[in-house]
Amino acid sequence: MTELRSWRTGDDIDFASCVKRVITATDPGPRPGLTVTLKELDELLDRIAATSPFLSIDLRRRVREKYPEPIRIDEELAVMFAGLSSLEAE
Repeated sequence: MTELRSWRTGDDIDFASCVKRVITATDPGPRPGLTVTLKELDELLDRIAATSPFLSIDLRRRVREKYPEPIRIDEELAVMFAGLSSLEAE
């Protein structure tokens, strides 16, 4: 977690590069059975965006109608990252 928090300290690393560095260190290679589709990624990003107060009210409403269950962002991202290689996660 310390490594992931380092992107906020302004040491010239962006979040995506930080995630790649962390996953690369623990990347076991191909993960049989764990795949992430672009559709799944798009849906997750929509759901995360819908939690932002800066998203238009109309878009927020449409996403919440499609996905009525509240999202647990940390858990959903952990599952998503588990199915990605370090390069894909970046």
